[in-house]
Amino acid sequence: MPTRTEDVPAELVVDFDIADPALAVPHETLAAYQEKTPVAWSPRHGGHWILTRYDDCHEACRDWEVFSVENAQVPRITTEPSIPNEIDPPAHKHYRDVLNPLFSPRRMKALEDRIRGVAVELIDAFAARGTCEFVTEFAQPITAGTFVALMGWPAEHAPQFDRWTTDMLVGKPGASPEEDARVRSEANDAVFAYFGDMIARRNDPRPDDVMSVLFTSRYDDERPLTDTELQKMLWLLMVGGLHTVRGVLSFGMLHFLRDRAQRAALIADPGLAGAAAEELLRIDSPVALGRLVKKRTVVRGVTLEPGDRVLLMSSAAGRDPGEFEDPDTLRLDRPTNRHLAFGAGIHRCVGSHLARIEIRTALEEIHRRMPDYELDGDPVFHHSQVRGLESLPLRFTPSR
Repeated sequence: MPTRTEDVPAELVVDFDIADPALAVPHETLAAYQEKTPVAWSPRHGGHWILTRYDDCHEACRDWEVFSVENAQVPRITTEPSIPNEIDPPAHKHYRDVLNPLFSPRRMKALEDRIRGVAVELIDAFAARGTCEFVTEFAQPITAGTFVALMGWPAEHAPQFDRWTTDMLVGKPGASPEEDARVRSEANDAVFAYFGDMIARRNDPRPDDVMSVLFTSRYDDERPLTDTELQKMLWLLMVGGLHTVRGVLSFGMLHFLRDRAQRAALIADPGLAGAAAEELLRIDSPVALGRLVKKRTVVRGVTLEPGDRVLLMSSAAGRDPGEFEDPDTLRLDRPTNRHLAFGAGIHRCVGSHLARIEIRTALEEIHRRMPDYELDGDPVFHHSQVRGLESLPLRFTPSR
């Protein structure tokens, strides 16, 4: 039977809540777990294990037969599994066969000029002012705009998509568990209703957008995707496409605000933007990866039972001194960077190529157009299975 809190040795129990705003910057807490309790148990959200060491997280990502992706959300957002990140083989392969060509390196590379144009347009809108609220004026619209255009969704609906994903991921911090669950559930229901209506209409498809390809794709080359399968795929693509890159860019600005030497290096050599993207993905991986134990297993002497849920803390894995030299330092010259920001194994993030291009291109344009940015107020964070910032006020010398 699944592990109960009363069965766990007291020294392994920690008071960790993935949705606690106080843990929006969790690195100190997770570093302590990594050193003293690398396999820890939290009684929150029905109880779950927390893994913080790189090797343990990497192995769990790859061993889907023991660490399944089924029912992986903490806390639970959807009542049905999203596709394909909560589907194991053999069905997983058939869904990834549909998505992989749509997010191939070649197809994503073709979007770079569009992404750069959006970045320039966004900076132009506030450059003369010399101030910006980075999250809402840059990080959110560049990710939402790029993704909505890729999907062929109405551009004017991008702000609504962002509100829905925020409500689902963050809920209502400080509210009662019932109120928090209500906010998440209502947003989730609204998303499924929106996509259900979109699928039912299927009007004016374009041959090159993702939606049109999905509508004509076949599962295992045998049958069309059902409407429910399409809804679950679109739910995942929306959540993954809108919040993860936004978080990495926002955390990245904070790192470059603190580390002037690395910022100066990037300004002097824009070719370092790719390495900078990888370092930001490592040092502030925004996603905690959920898993469900299918077979009894032992991790560092601790027994995990079938039915146990597990959070793989990629942000802690990216700062594990056993894998990375000087792990808490941003280093654009890091020779090897096998971070887990996109996971690993068969469930590795399908959108990783797009994310890398978005982050790299955004960093190039930011440090070309507004390189002397400073904080202009206090940042506001949020925490959940996907961490991020709600606001990041900046000031800089206006462009001429």
